[in-house]
Amino acid sequence: MRRFQPPVMIRTALVAAVLVLATATAGPAVAAETVVGAARPWHYWIAPFLLGGGVLLLAVFGVGYYVRVMGGRGRR
Repeated sequence: MRRFQPPVMIRTALVAAVLVLATATAGPAVAAETVVGAARPWHYWIAPFLLGGGVLLLAVFGVGYYVRVMGGRGRR
């Protein structure tokens, strides 16, 4: 059986509504002085770990893409 997919207009409207709600509710949090305050001491040691995790995640995606999509097309 085929999965039901809503029409494009409904999906577009839902995405727009989610984006509007996300920006409307994030405004007070961004404007709060305590959230955007000065850097804490733990920011300095955790930043390299977060950056390394992001780079590792991109590498895993790249290797996974290569194995799944390009893996069967080896040199002939």
